[in-house]
Amino acid sequence: MATMVLGSWVGYAALVLIPTLGLLVVIVVKTALFRRNMPDEAKTEEILAEIQAMKARGVVYGERLQWLREQGLRRGVAEYLLAEAETRADEDTSVEAGNPSSSEG
Repeated sequence: MATMVLGSWVGYAALVLIPTLGLLVVIVVKTALFRRNMPDEAKTEEILAEIQAMKARGVVYGERLQWLREQGLRRGVAEYLLAEAETRADEDTSVEAGNPSSSEG
């Protein structure tokens, strides 16, 4: 009887632990790949400036994403940089309009 209870407990634990550990491994690997492909600070600033210039010239999101991918960046990093450029542009516009963001004060 004791082995039957222990056996079912181990089986249940395995059903819970194996997928959880699998997800943790996937998260760690994806994070490592993201960080490995992320450019250094100086290069990031150059890229962000170029993205903002491209947007000012009327280049659409898909073309900016393609340009970043052609620079050798993974899709997740490219999307992150596009979002960062948008955020900075929105902050610049907000401050110029006299509407500082709520996080500043």
